Amino acid sequence: MAAHFPDLLLEVLANAARIDGEAAELERQAIVAAMTTATGAVFPRDKVDAAVDAAALTRADLTVYLRKHASRFSRVEKMTIVRELLAVVAADGLFPAAEKEALMGYIEAAGLGGGHAEAILDALVAPFRNAV
Repeated sequence: MAAHFPDLLLEVLANAARIDGEAAELERQAIVAAMTTATGAVFPRDKVDAAVDAAALTRADLTVYLRKHASRFSRVEKMTIVRELLAVVAADGLFPAAEKEALMGYIEAAGLGGGHAEAILDALVAPFRNAV
């Protein structure tokens, strides 16, 4: 059980990256970047690799995990989780409908949706659309 925010963030991101079977290099790099930002120090790649290798949650398990721990964190921390989940999921340059649905479920599970998960996700994705 994660005791504080960086621990939970690493566990969530590692599991999200691994849900499709294997975490791609770009996903691992996105996790390193997210953890570096979250901790304020360069985050060791070997810790990311160890977390990814240990990850075993299914999409449904990850949703339950987020729901279980959501009350521990501020709205800012929850938005960080969702934003970094998006960065990891989209790191490979693809964002299929199944990943969008999963992210909307994670938003709701984190306690942010309130029936507006799609609007929150659209707001997070908008800067990427405008960059193209």
